[in-house]
Amino acid sequence: MSRKKHRILYVDDEPSHLWIFQKCFEKEYDILVAEDAEKGIDLFEFHPDIAVVLADLCMPGMSGVELMSRVFAINPYPIRILITGHGSLQNITDAVNSGHIFQYVAKPWDENLMQAVLRKATEIYALIVDNHRMSLQLKRKNEQLAGDLKKRRLVEVNLIRSQEHIRQLTRELLRVQENERHRIALDLHDKVAQDLSSLKLMVEAMASEVRADASVITHWRKELLDVLQKSINVVRDLSYTLRPPALSHFGLFDPLQEYCEEVAAKHNIRLDFRTVNVDHLSLPYETAINLYRLAQEAMNNICMHAEADRVQVELRGGNERLVLSLVDNGKGFDFDTTMQRALEERRMGLRSMDERIGLLHGLLTIDSKPGQGTVIRAEVPVV
Repeated sequence: MSRKKHRILYVDDEPSHLWIFQKCFEKEYDILVAEDAEKGIDLFEFHPDIAVVLADLCMPGMSGVELMSRVFAINPYPIRILITGHGSLQNITDAVNSGHIFQYVAKPWDENLMQAVLRKATEIYALIVDNHRMSLQLKRKNEQLAGDLKKRRLVEVNLIRSQEHIRQLTRELLRVQENERHRIALDLHDKVAQDLSSLKLMVEAMASEVRADASVITHWRKELLDVLQKSINVVRDLSYTLRPPALSHFGLFDPLQEYCEEVAAKHNIRLDFRTVNVDHLSLPYETAINLYRLAQEAMNNICMHAEADRVQVELRGGNERLVLSLVDNGKGFDFDTTMQRALEERRMGLRSMDERIGLLHGLLTIDSKPGQGTVIRAEVPVV
């Protein structure tokens, strides 16, 4: 199917110029001609699809500049070109500005030059028309969306409020949990552990005073002391796990390294612990305890499920951010499947990690694939 020709109007009071123009360009364009400005206006109003208007600068009655001003007032989209054979540069510039002229061409015009000018003018006109069409389509789309905008905004506001409410509840829940852990830790340390230590001393004193059947007493003394010492160690470990006292005194970095080293040694895992650009950081307790708990959960998962023999833990500061990353070489897992199973079984390990980092206005990413290990990365803002 042939392309529709662009329609061009040429107004000139010299019929020979009109005839030459028509013969030169009628194969490529639909040419309309007029011998004066009034006829040109009539043709322009009758043909609303005119793409380009050319007019001689000096014509009797209405000048080319006046014609262009009238054309612009009727329809600003067609491209306007002024044809001039004389006049100063200042006059031509004034005419171009007052008539909203795209370009002027000197008489006598060269056919090749005019061809290039018309080609560029019609391309620009096509772009203007397409832009106008797309603007109308966009306007209609915007009008269609305007009716739903208020409802959407209301839904968004309610969603934001709901999310903030959930965060507040979660923050309160975690705060209560931490307070309860603190209370239990104090009870275990100040009561149970001290009672067990006293019992140990009493058994030792009794054994030293017993004389009859010394071999039996010695045997049971050793057994009792071993059990008691084991209980003391368990209670102290539990107390430390519930609320690491070193966090309050030394911050996050040293206690976290000590914890990771203990866990790695217990499970025969090679640990690479690094800190980068963190010496200047002083973290709020909320930030320290949540990152510590996240590392606890991650290390527990590595020891229980990953079957890894190497773990890299890194704390990196910079640009008012702190990044905690744990990378293992274990068996990995399919993230979506694991999350779905965790929801079904109401296991909240990974979800609690995400909630903790969310409370710090940070970002948690977990990247894992079967057979390719796991990368856990928590990024939180710090001042």
